[in-house]
Amino acid sequence: MRHRVQKILAAWCLGAVCLALASSLASAATSDAAKCEGQFQLCPVTGDCALDDSLCGKCGQGQLVCPITNECLDGGTDSYVKCPGLKGTWLDWTLDAETRAGLMSKNFTVVERSSQLTNFAIALPGHGIPRFQWLADNLHGVRAPSPTSFGPDFTVYPANGTMFPAGPSLGSTWNPELLGAIGKVIATESRALYNLETLSGRRGWVPDSAGNVQQVINGAGISVYSPNVNLGRDPRWGRIAEVFTEDAHLMNALSVPFVEGLQGVHSDQGDGFLTLATCKHAAVYDVEFSRQHYSAEVGGRAMQEFYLPSIEACTARGAQAMCSYNAINGNPACSEVRLLDGAMRNTSGFDGFVVSDYDAWADFRDTYAICSDYECAAAVGLKAGMDMEGGNQMVAQAVPGAIQRGLVEESLLDRAFERVMRARISLGTLDPPSMIEYNRLGADDVASNANLNLALTAARQGLILLKNDRDSLPLSSGLGDRLLVCGSAATAKDIPLGPYAEGDVASAAYQQKYVTSMLEGITAANAGGNTTYKPGCPDTQCRDTSGFFDAVQAAYDATAVVVVLNLDGGIEGEGHDRMSMDLPQGQVELVNQLRDAIPRGTPMVAVLMHGGVVTLPPVWDQFDAVLDSFYPGIYGGQALGEALFGKINPSGKLPVTVYESDHQLPGHIQHQDPYPSDEVPYSMGLTYKYFTGEPFLPFGFGLSYTTYAYAKVVAPAASVHACDPFNVTVTVTNTGHWDGDEIVQLYIALPESTVPAPQLQLGAFQRVSVKAQSSVDVTLTVQPHAHYVVHEDPYDTAWNATRVVESGRRIIYVGGGQPGEGAQVLTTVTTVENTVPLTSCPSNWTD
Repeated sequence: MRHRVQKILAAWCLGAVCLALASSLASAATSDAAKCEGQFQLCPVTGDCALDDSLCGKCGQGQLVCPITNECLDGGTDSYVKCPGLKGTWLDWTLDAETRAGLMSKNFTVVERSSQLTNFAIALPGHGIPRFQWLADNLHGVRAPSPTSFGPDFTVYPANGTMFPAGPSLGSTWNPELLGAIGKVIATESRALYNLETLSGRRGWVPDSAGNVQQVINGAGISVYSPNVNLGRDPRWGRIAEVFTEDAHLMNALSVPFVEGLQGVHSDQGDGFLTLATCKHAAVYDVEFSRQHYSAEVGGRAMQEFYLPSIEACTARGAQAMCSYNAINGNPACSEVRLLDGAMRNTSGFDGFVVSDYDAWADFRDTYAICSDYECAAAVGLKAGMDMEGGNQMVAQAVPGAIQRGLVEESLLDRAFERVMRARISLGTLDPPSMIEYNRLGADDVASNANLNLALTAARQGLILLKNDRDSLPLSSGLGDRLLVCGSAATAKDIPLGPYAEGDVASAAYQQKYVTSMLEGITAANAGGNTTYKPGCPDTQCRDTSGFFDAVQAAYDATAVVVVLNLDGGIEGEGHDRMSMDLPQGQVELVNQLRDAIPRGTPMVAVLMHGGVVTLPPVWDQFDAVLDSFYPGIYGGQALGEALFGKINPSGKLPVTVYESDHQLPGHIQHQDPYPSDEVPYSMGLTYKYFTGEPFLPFGFGLSYTTYAYAKVVAPAASVHACDPFNVTVTVTNTGHWDGDEIVQLYIALPESTVPAPQLQLGAFQRVSVKAQSSVDVTLTVQPHAHYVVHEDPYDTAWNATRVVESGRRIIYVGGGQPGEGAQVLTTVTTVENTVPLTSCPSNWTD
């Protein structure tokens, strides 16, 4: 045990805290029986297992400081079950979570209960409750702990977690099973690193002498702030690189298994949660500009058809949800009871807790001015259904005063407190450590070969072949003899990691060890050839064009040219939207000069790396082939190299619409309704469901090195009941000479709807593997929530609209993409015989 813990800490931490802890191991951890696990830290110097720094030294080396009584027992945390005084209390693991949380409410003071309604929950040593951090921004992999957010700098440990592709790249896989596996890996690594962080005694955050937050370690936690299920309405949104797609059906199909993976729903390691998934951000949040002052104005149709479904599907499974910064029709989202208790708790059956985005609860006073003090803010939030303050604790600290002033009933504090503590109990962090299998996770479970291989699989499946004139790809024999690679991002090791991982968050050591750059991947795949790198641009913005000359000179003699075009976190990210979809002009000019220089017949290939889609017409005709990777994670470079040289067959499909130019977008991003509008300049609608223009590339589009044919589409001949799922079958044949994965897509049109409806909507899909010159039969199941419409309430702008499955014909399109967009698509018709509210159907939005 001693050597294993020393190995773990060597891999996980540096600095004075860890050195002191490591030095205690030689005297403290003398046998495998004397160990500290779960919620217990290993005390430096004394070597006992305690729940808090203040309890260290109460016992001797290898002993357990029992909760509440502080009695000393030999055998470390394995002796927890022998601790006296726990039966019948909130630490009695034989009681259910609801009973235990209720006992806490009855026995903890108002101040103590309020102290737990924050990201940074203080220790209550007298009650056996250790300090806990609820903040882990592990969006698509464990966030490497960054320099401390508060207080003096100190050396922090590098995380070696597996960083998967970012949102749109995962969306491009159209693979729910893969997303479930990724969720479980992120959770496993988060739990393993949480175990090490707890063992160190730091526990994710360090308080000062007054109990306030002094230092924060973001990442080593089991309250995971993922997934982001806001839809990518407008490609200029700064955080679009976090989300899977613009479509609710695809979002739900991917986010639900991801949430289940994060929470260990199908785990064989126990019944409790592996980590907690956080469904964010509720709701109507897709604008960064003035987001803490901004009111999103939406009607009933947009609310029920576009914004709420993905939140509801996620919260039907997720253990916690995050409310957003913005207001909705004038009311701050975190104060909107019709959202928190209505749409989430009543409609989706959400029984977890709601945390505010960072300081969004405090914004009731600070920015929206609906309250003059934090005590008022506390009362308003608790009444609306808020439970936890994300951020700086001003509101949580004001709860006792709000109760004393009579602004809010103490019972609402109990409600919020018990929701939070039930979640903590569900994680096993207040149970006997030996009973929780997750407590065994450690360094060997982080960045394992299996986890890294899954990241490679995700990068491969997320690659989209957008163009391939004259079968320019894969590069044939000889074209790698003098292969030229250009673009500053070709060597970048942080940009492929995407949001919450790019830049200083991922250490240089991590990048060097784990990340394969585009250039490295291409060079490795071009073994036997000669790869030359001339960046042309020094950085993403490419304002300095002095490197163009060297790149152009190298192009004259190249047998093939690959150009990496990109955005990065400086252009798109949290807190700042893009003003335009355009690529930096310097990158466009580099492409033009390269095209003019290369010999006729020499293939030139573009590789795109970005979050939101970019304007492609200015460079499209210059390239023979285009591959899109979005932000592909640690192994994006390897996947790219394999695709260029035919070691894999690209199979991704666009999870978003690619517009031709900014002129196809509304005049301003704050136009929240995705529908066409005569009142907003250039408003032709947004997303494939509502866009009335001609997209440059359609949602669901993606090419392959092989070809597919569709035949024998069959839908129900008889009419179906509105609440009944129905099956559509089709035969898919790989008519080419490459094995491949095809994404079979089913779209629905509602020509007889009595109210406005989407012009087309994804109703079902399936990713299938098809060998060359062979066929597979595919069955697609269409649920009622895939073809409802919204009946608006004339007396309410948003919250009282009704989702209705109407009678009438359903035109069904099945193929490799949308109808009329280049892919082969077959058409059939089925009929729904009656009209019912969607809420009367047992499947609803969560199947």
